[in-house]
Amino acid sequence: MAALPIPGVASPSELVLRAATAANLGRYRGQSRLHCESELRVVQRWCLDQDLDPLNAVRVDIERYVRWLQDLRCYQPSTVSRRLSILVGFYRVCAIDGILPHSPADYVRRRRTAAGAHRSGRSSLAARWTPGWRQRPGSGDGEGPRRRTCPCPTSPLRRTPARPLC
Repeated sequence: MAALPIPGVASPSELVLRAATAANLGRYRGQSRLHCESELRVVQRWCLDQDLDPLNAVRVDIERYVRWLQDLRCYQPSTVSRRLSILVGFYRVCAIDGILPHSPADYVRRRRTAAGAHRSGRSSLAARWTPGWRQRPGSGDGEGPRRRTCPCPTSPLRRTPARPLC
């Protein structure tokens, strides 16, 4: 007879997952810890939606997660790379601590990111306001704060309606 789960009591696999997550988060402090915790929560939620135990995941499952980030969530390559790096670090710590025999993320194929997508000495907000962005007409003549608009017609930052393509 199989044991029925008791409400409010974590299963042994959940306890091991919590311990592995805590061991990984112990490597970080401050904002890095908060961001890592958030990323791991997203991965664990995705695994729950897929009926997959994160500690039983294989390389193919991790590649499906990466495709989900790219295709369905439409994240930029740099964001996908950062999230994958956190996941690789999690599985590496699990392998080092003996929770897993080896990391399933070791041979996950990583997409190339643009050379400027990584830190270039500027914050991401500063990188967003590059010369490729144009200034709103009349905003430089002392009538208040300078606003910039994105030339992309589908951007939420666009201040004017997009012109028809025809």
